[in-house]
Amino acid sequence: MISSIDSSSSFSTYLTYLFLYFPPSNKPLFHWHFTFRCSSCILNSSFPNNKFIVLNDGVPANFFSTLFNFLLVLVVSLCDESQYGIAKKVKLMIQSEKSGISLLTDSEIRVLIEIEHNIVLVYATDVPGSRPILSDQEHTSIIKEACTNEHQLIVCFTPTLESLSQECSMIFVNTEDNPWIHTLFETSVDFQKPGALSTPRHLYIDCGGDPRSSLTSLKERYPTTYRYGRGIWKIRDFYVIWDFKVKISPADRGKAYRYLLHLCREDRFNLYQCVLCDQNNFIIIKARHGTITSVVSWRWTQSGSRQALLDTLSHRI
Repeated sequence: MISSIDSSSSFSTYLTYLFLYFPPSNKPLFHWHFTFRCSSCILNSSFPNNKFIVLNDGVPANFFSTLFNFLLVLVVSLCDESQYGIAKKVKLMIQSEKSGISLLTDSEIRVLIEIEHNIVLVYATDVPGSRPILSDQEHTSIIKEACTNEHQLIVCFTPTLESLSQECSMIFVNTEDNPWIHTLFETSVDFQKPGALSTPRHLYIDCGGDPRSSLTSLKERYPTTYRYGRGIWKIRDFYVIWDFKVKISPADRGKAYRYLLHLCREDRFNLYQCVLCDQNNFIIIKARHGTITSVVSWRWTQSGSRQALLDTLSHRI
């Protein structure tokens, strides 16, 4: 769908889609579209004073920018794939994010990563005789309290997740207001902030109390120890990170992938984990050496879900 267009766009749009649908090599169409998308983003973010007209999928409608992109994509796509594979391009694009500038949308990240890493979302099956995290009654109560607000959702789940964390010698810390995940640019304004983290006690930076006074009465109905802080980047291997949504969308998985790709060190030993949560489900996402290795969805009331989270918090593979 075209969001804006001018008189010069007809030929450039034709050229764009001719190029995408009839790629001039045996490389897959996905590869060509990805490199075109990336080069479009680079061009438009590198020359902000130029008034490029952009289609919703990132393809510039201006003739000269389209021609430039065409040549740039041609050069990039003919490079040796062993050195310039899609996975490395994705990681570079993510790591190069500046505050307020994202070269790839969360939806694009999800699609690119799941294709490149051969990942599918797996729905876990019930484990007979194993306990769920929440009973049906507990789950219904949380939904009534936090049906439209992510901040309320974190409060309602904190007692449960604090208890589970403590079973694994960890604690639960809210980080939704305290950025700490580094990007390529080592400035705090560019850091990213998941909703929370589980960490060994004392291995985080305390940031004081909750700035949201509107949640005080809700906390009284869900009593526990509420902590607010941020992770310590150099010891990020110890953490399990959490992110909360009222309802998880496919793009939210892309955002979780961003976090994990930033966290990954250049080794094959450390395991990084993110638990993406909403009212009804949670998705356990694991990564190692810059690769997403598994994506598994559970329901809060599903038998076996409790042990699955305990295994995650214990860093069991």
